[in-house]
Amino acid sequence: MPTDRPLGEIGIDSLTAAQLSVEVEERTGANIPLERFLGDESLDDLVREMTGGAAAAGGGDAPEAGA
Repeated sequence: MPTDRPLGEIGIDSLTAAQLSVEVEERTGANIPLERFLGDESLDDLVREMTGGAAAAGGGDAPEAGA
């Protein structure tokens, strides 16, 4: 999954957004509303916010969680 493209642009639907929101909260404790997975933010944007502005490690096409 490309981490630098807006999630809404790569076809994230509401079910996937809900699953991602729950998975992120379970794994990290961070509560990210599912609406944020449907908009113009990328995974890199969300990771930067969660890590206090630190750049996402690797970038590009990182493997999906659990893959």
